Amino acid sequence: MADAGSMRPSLTHCWLGDAFLRDTVAAYFSRVPGAEKVALRGFRELEDWGWRCATEVHELGREAGLPDSEPKLVPSAARDERESAWRKVNPVDDGGARMELRTSDAWKALHRIAAEEGLVASAFERDRHAGGLSRAFQFAKLFMFNASSGLYSCPLAMTDGAARLCEVMGAGDPVLASAHGHLLSRNPDEFWSSGQWMTEINGGSDVGAGTETFSEPASGLCAADGWADSLLFGYKWFSSATDARMAFTLARERNEGGQLIQGTRGLSLFYVEVRDAAGRVRDTIRLMCLKGKLGTRQLPTAELELAGVPAKRVGERGRGIAHIAEMMNITRLHNSITACSYMRRVAVLTLDYALRRSVFGRRLVNQPLARSNLAHFECHARASLALTMEAAFLLGRKEARSASAEELGLLRVLTPLCKLYTAKQVVWCASEGLEFFGGQGYIEATGIPEILRDSQVLPIWEGTTNVLCLDVLRAMRVDKGRGALVLLSRAAEAAVRAAGVGREGLQGPAAAVIEAAEETKGRISGLLGSLGGDDEDAGLSWLKPIAFSLAKIFACGLLIDRARLPSNPNHLDTAVAQAFCSGVSNAPGSVELGHVDHSVAKRIVEGLVEGLVEADSVPRAKF
Repeated sequence: MADAGSMRPSLTHCWLGDAFLRDTVAAYFSRVPGAEKVALRGFRELEDWGWRCATEVHELGREAGLPDSEPKLVPSAARDERESAWRKVNPVDDGGARMELRTSDAWKALHRIAAEEGLVASAFERDRHAGGLSRAFQFAKLFMFNASSGLYSCPLAMTDGAARLCEVMGAGDPVLASAHGHLLSRNPDEFWSSGQWMTEINGGSDVGAGTETFSEPASGLCAADGWADSLLFGYKWFSSATDARMAFTLARERNEGGQLIQGTRGLSLFYVEVRDAAGRVRDTIRLMCLKGKLGTRQLPTAELELAGVPAKRVGERGRGIAHIAEMMNITRLHNSITACSYMRRVAVLTLDYALRRSVFGRRLVNQPLARSNLAHFECHARASLALTMEAAFLLGRKEARSASAEELGLLRVLTPLCKLYTAKQVVWCASEGLEFFGGQGYIEATGIPEILRDSQVLPIWEGTTNVLCLDVLRAMRVDKGRGALVLLSRAAEAAVRAAGVGREGLQGPAAAVIEAAEETKGRISGLLGSLGGDDEDAGLSWLKPIAFSLAKIFACGLLIDRARLPSNPNHLDTAVAQAFCSGVSNAPGSVELGHVDHSVAKRIVEGLVEGLVEADSVPRAKF
């Protein structure tokens, strides 16, 4: 740390230093016959990328997080600046003065690196990654990138979702085809990022009731650049990635009588290009102010007035929310992999610090309470990655059109579960991780407070925990709970397999998972049975515990499955499975694990230290 000299923790190589990540990715590649050559090439790329993330990307991310690097608006006087500047309007400045939105050089460099490394493009290069493996490969790269990225992970999430929308909705549409090409470009000068303009003054969750932005038909010369069919009018209260070149947004349409159609059936999806054909920011997009935020200060976020912005309706009229769901499912999984990335960062830094720091005559790594902290960090980091990578793998299969009906149902319920569970996990880990460093963790110069601030947005972005729980409920209502039952059945089957191999230490966790799965099936049946009846509210009160239990049980199944394999005789894998599965009994319906037996925590930490010794030749970089 800055104030502790030799106490300053170091970052390990993000690929070579993370055996769990390597084994997880390898397991997905082994599922696809004939993917050996793809795996060898991909693993070489991931190895190179892992070191770049621990060094160049990390340094740029820290620079982007400095107060002097935060986005700002400055008066634009020069003509060339005016062409790329925004019109800023507020009660003091009603003349519409031009203001330049300035982001740091580090932020711009991260944009270029994201393009070069194909952090969006790789998901769509299915021929290169054996079809459905493209998402698993991409999410491995994002996992290594996001915690170091200075929040450039946020515009990449929206860009990825926008690219998928263009792919799904843009067949035969030259405008969306052109945008798609920019969103997937590996040329930094051609690469576009995308915004997502949803939240209005009335809030962002209930968009059907809260969206006041409306569209009017564009005609004649008003159809700017020859592609717009509509003009948008409204006020977007929270528009992230304000420096993006394009955005997707919702707006309300009129009926035949000229009245605005209320509710969700009045909302359509629209495509907007922020700049005109000459590269100038459109006068009709007026930047009212940049938002001051608790965290994510590297990211330009603004209030925007839309004063007749040229736009193009995408998809069916009145189906905006259904269409935007394709984008949000991807951004939610980006939210999850960012949470995973931060949890791994906390686990790495606290272990390294515990090996260096001595108090009361003993190193922290040898003290029972500190060991318990370290075990919890490692369990959360592994469980979150296992959950999210499984969802990413299923997403890749869906996009490659190779997913079964069962896998599609599982993905539908797993996506909101991943987002809500990992987001709550990372806030717990970030807070406990900061405390683990004591006073040093509270000092800005160490970089630790930035992890806590930026993690806190993850339970809010793309739906709060309550909103995501309602999405889980919607998924269960649509398929009568079949997707959730598939999830529980897969976890229980993994537990049965683990119990059958006779591996010492797995029988207890397996029994806990099987029992929890049966109990949760009963809870789901009771919840679905209560809907529409007098006891509906009582049934809905169980929704959050059910959602957390589903996520935790599925993560248990994935961890047990890993620990039982003959290729994983590692006592660390078994100990992690024991510790995490104990949380199903100790703290059901919660992200917390409760008390982890001291002997189990000790084995986890000893296994981690042994891994560091074995990887002694792996390069490390200063945090």
